[in-house]
Amino acid sequence: MRLVDRIMRALLPALLLLLACAAFAAPPAAPEKGAIAKRDASKTTGKAAKRDASKKAEKPAKPAKRDAGKKAARPDKADKAGKAAKRDAGKKSGKAAKRDAGKKKGKDGRNARMCDYQSPIHEHEIVPGEIAGAIAGRYGVTVDDLKRWNRRRVKSIDRIRPGQKLQVCPLIPPRERIHELYTVQKGDTFASIAKKFDLSQDELWDFQEHKLQDRAKLGAGRTVLVIWRDGEVLSDFLPEDERDSLKSATRLRTMPQHFYIKRKDRTYGTRKSVQLIQKVFERYRQRSKGPTVVMGDLSQKAGGPISGHVSHQDGRDVDIGWVYKKGKGHEKTFVKGTEDSIDVPRTWALIHEFLKTGEVQFIFVDHDIQALLYEEAKRKKVSANLLAQWFQYPRPAHRLYGIVRHWKGHDDHMHIRFRKGS
Repeated sequence: MRLVDRIMRALLPALLLLLACAAFAAPPAAPEKGAIAKRDASKTTGKAAKRDASKKAEKPAKPAKRDAGKKAARPDKADKAGKAAKRDAGKKSGKAAKRDAGKKKGKDGRNARMCDYQSPIHEHEIVPGEIAGAIAGRYGVTVDDLKRWNRRRVKSIDRIRPGQKLQVCPLIPPRERIHELYTVQKGDTFASIAKKFDLSQDELWDFQEHKLQDRAKLGAGRTVLVIWRDGEVLSDFLPEDERDSLKSATRLRTMPQHFYIKRKDRTYGTRKSVQLIQKVFERYRQRSKGPTVVMGDLSQKAGGPISGHVSHQDGRDVDIGWVYKKGKGHEKTFVKGTEDSIDVPRTWALIHEFLKTGEVQFIFVDHDIQALLYEEAKRKKVSANLLAQWFQYPRPAHRLYGIVRHWKGHDDHMHIRFRKGS
């Protein structure tokens, strides 16, 4: 027994040490099923939340961008309705602005729309003896304009009668018309009476409606003539003080076979004006084989006031020299024209090409040179209707009439202005 006790005492520390080591190295006790489920659920929830949060943080804009792209590429009904509403609002505001502009210039904004809001409508009452060409000339427009504006008013512009009313978009301000009867005085002649009232002899004759048998036989104190004379400019058409500019300039290209350009920094016009000038010169050269002429100023690149001119601000004005007889003119500058120096047939051919475009508002030409051109046009069989429509002559130089008109300082060149929109 003693031996056994000795052995047990000797082994006991070793056994205790062995048990301690075993206890330290053994795996932990397995948890219960409920604890395992809770732990797994917690892990899954946490991971999923982290993953979702990560995705949102990494790609927050892609769905929004994609949706926005889809909306831009394929607008839905709401977008279409919104755009349509904006477009309609824009149209309405534009129309309203034009209508308001029209109302500012005339009593009836709706009527001014017919004139592209450039002028109020004027109603012209036809007086005895008037022809369509004379009415057109009175307002600086063409017979074709009168036809277009009055399609529903008259069946034929060539069969108008006194008392009828025509609508006009005047380029020359309308004046009041005054009717009076003039008793011939001692020393009067038919020509002197016409001059007294700023009329041509043909106008005065037409006003008599064939009641006068002979112009040369006037009885002092006995012969009574019908007169229609002009009064003051109507209030709705008084000129406005405006400064113009050139928003989109086109440069007139050099055409050395047609014209010499005086100043290249003043050759800017509206696109349409420049095109018209080039086309007219091409036609003129083809038909008349005339020499080159001097091309004066149009406008500066930005438009606005320009030295030496009151106009030439918005790209619609151009100065052009006469066509001269050989050796009579100058190749690079304007020279005063006379009956002896101007090549009248070719100068008329050039002006005629401009008039035929229907885009000319006026052409300033010295009154004496007008007379030469007028007679040349008659020689070329231009109709009385067109002569009355185009020429101020044979009316007095101070009377505002026609498209080809007198203006001081235009004896060495012509000044052409195109209509607005040209």
